[in-house]
Amino acid sequence: MRLQSVPAAAGVTWVKQGFRIFARQPLAFSGMFAAFLFVVFVLTLLPVVGSLLLLALLPLGSLGFMIGTRDALQGRVPLPRAIVAPLRQGPDALRAMLFLGLIYAAASVAIITLAEWADGGALDELMRVLSEGKATPADVAQRLSEPGLFTGRMIRFGLAGVLSVPFWHAPALVHWGP
Repeated sequence: MRLQSVPAAAGVTWVKQGFRIFARQPLAFSGMFAAFLFVVFVLTLLPVVGSLLLLALLPLGSLGFMIGTRDALQGRVPLPRAIVAPLRQGPDALRAMLFLGLIYAAASVAIITLAEWADGGALDELMRVLSEGKATPADVAQRLSEPGLFTGRMIRFGLAGVLSVPFWHAPALVHWGP
C-alpha cells in the first residue's frame, strides 16, 4: 500500500463515484445501513455500556461500508456481514480493530466531557427542555443565551471533526495495510 497525494478537487469525483456505486446496489447498501441502524438502536437501549460500545464500534462500521463498496465494485452484492468481516481476519487484525475502537471511544468520551465542562450542562438542559415538548420560545431563548453553550458546541464540533479525520482512514489502513 502506498499513500498518494491528490488535488482537493478529487473529493468531488469521489463523491460522484460513491453515488454511482450506491446506484449499482441501492437495496443492498440500504440493507447494510438498516442492519447498522438496528445495532445502533439495540446498543442505545443499554444504559452507559451501550453508548460506549457504540462509540467503539463506529470505526468497524465505517470499515464495513468500505468493504461493502469493494464488494459492489467487484460485482458482488454488499451484505451486512461485511460490517463484521474485519473481526474474522485473525487475532492480530481483531486486536488492532478493538484497539482502534477503544481509542476512538476514549477520545470521544474525553471530547464530550470537556465540552460538558465548558458549557456547564447548558446543552443537556436545552435538549431536556426541547424534548419535553412544552418549551415556550422564551424558555428556548433563555437556554440558547447561556454563555457556555457556544463554547461547548464549538469544542464538540471542532474536536469531533479533528478526531474524525484520522478515523476515516485508520480502519482501512489497519485492515488493508501491511
